[in-house]
Amino acid sequence: MGSAFGSEEKPRKSFKDWLNELSKSDPARHKRIMQGDEGVRTVDGRTVIYAGKKSNVHAAAVVGDTVGDPFKDTSGPALNIVMKLMAIISVVFADFFMSINHGNGASHSGNLIF
Repeated sequence: MGSAFGSEEKPRKSFKDWLNELSKSDPARHKRIMQGDEGVRTVDGRTVIYAGKKSNVHAAAVVGDTVGDPFKDTSGPALNIVMKLMAIISVVFADFFMSINHGNGASHSGNLIF
């Protein structure tokens, strides 16, 4: 059955499902792909080489993730504290800043008269 825009697109299989079917239909090719000896063509024409858990690529990804996670986990809370500190300082010292130069501030930017 066609759609309003022409022929319907078939639903794509996931890579995991495709590999599972390949292991049953062509075990030798499945083994070559899993060992990284043969590439897999993607939908847009690129060739991708699968790197298993014992490959150098996987080891590098694990190291990168291990090194990157602590930075991610510590920078967010640190910035949160800095933002809260700046907000508190501005509220606490607002009266002082407004008192400089009769409410016009240090740069004479306002025209407040008390």
